[in-house]
Amino acid sequence: MSAEVDWDGQSDPFEAWREGLVSPRAITAALDMRALYGPEVDEACGVQEPAVDQWEAGQLYPSWEQLEALSRLTEFPVRFFTRDGVSEVTGGFVCQRSGKGRGCRPLSGPRGPREFPREVVAATEGTRWHVVPLGDQRR
Repeated sequence: MSAEVDWDGQSDPFEAWREGLVSPRAITAALDMRALYGPEVDEACGVQEPAVDQWEAGQLYPSWEQLEALSRLTEFPVRFFTRDGVSEVTGGFVCQRSGKGRGCRPLSGPRGPREFPREVVAATEGTRWHVVPLGDQRR
């Protein structure tokens, strides 16, 4: 019996992003599983190096557009990257039938922080925790 995640049965991924529920560990796991590393990853996500490294370390929260770009790059749904949508990767093997990285290799256990600190999420525009000064609001 295989354990499959019901991606359609989960909550709205945009709202999960907005609430600060993106998991740095899930970002690292997706990049590791797809063997994606280096400045090309940052470029594909529309950021400058070392932004993706900072996402993985929980030091910088990705914008919604950047998270969508990461989803396209890794071919994981956006929900994979949220704490309410992902089962934590705890180890095992990942096998790739063709292309770069073909073959099977062991996955290490979860690495990096499980969640972003609230102050890091609050620094990102569009999140629930982002504070807009009254002088910046328009009628």
